[in-house]
Amino acid sequence: MKQSKPLVTDVVSMRASEYSADGKNVTIALTTKYSSERFFSVPLTCLQELITDLETLKSSAAQSGAKSEKTEKRAGKEPAAQGAIRAVPPGAKSADVKVTVPKKWMLASGLPQHPLVILILDPQTDAQAGFGFTDRAAREMATGLVKYADAIAQQAKPKGPLS
Repeated sequence: MKQSKPLVTDVVSMRASEYSADGKNVTIALTTKYSSERFFSVPLTCLQELITDLETLKSSAAQSGAKSEKTEKRAGKEPAAQGAIRAVPPGAKSADVKVTVPKKWMLASGLPQHPLVILILDPQTDAQAGFGFTDRAAREMATGLVKYADAIAQQAKPKGPLS
């Protein structure tokens, strides 16, 4: 029996760790949902082809997103409720932002290999996403988080003659 689609394994983490001595390859570390970290030596030309493929996918997704929005407008439908947060196709310019509230989060250090503060949202789930910040950026973000948390807390306080 022929298989029509290749088996796909979800990668939960991917990072580049080092260049080869001749500078023609880069070592990539991949972690899947069901395995520990594995290392692969990948020619730089393959990575450049991957980047080209990703850019092609990004532009075709943006074009299909614009077509579907035009179709919705022609049908008399609003693409999204006014003022609502909605997904924006990659590459599209919009003030709207897709917002997801994580159920869990964690912080980690990338030391010794990577001098980054790592924020992981929804760790060990299919929705896992990680972001690395320099020490300066992490401090700026912490300051901003406290500022906005204080503003939200202030807004939530009951307003009345006794407050």
